[in-house]
Amino acid sequence: MESGQADDRDFDWVELKPGRSLLRDDLGFRVFLVQVISDTDNGHLLHDDPLTFFRENIPDMRIPDEADDVRAMLLRVNAERPSNPRHRSEVWAVIPGSTTVAGLQYKHPNDEAY
Repeated sequence: MESGQADDRDFDWVELKPGRSLLRDDLGFRVFLVQVISDTDNGHLLHDDPLTFFRENIPDMRIPDEADDVRAMLLRVNAERPSNPRHRSEVWAVIPGSTTVAGLQYKHPNDEAY
């Protein structure tokens, strides 16, 4: 794993890398785990505009410029929880050559220790 600790502690991220060779290592599929405190400026930006958040805060994701018609798709796995719990964990996949960044979001319960 490659750490990408954020300067401020309201979010953090790491690129997840396989511990062994895969069938096609050359495909360039990359996965990032992002954890954020929901009720912060960064938490709101990640929720409202993930592409801008990634461009500004996680340059290692190499999200193309806005002119490249890039979009984000997010699956919220526990959407029944309130929209602003204290913490969220999100896994984002970046596929070179694709214009879609795909994410999976988990909203931690407010009383869950982090």
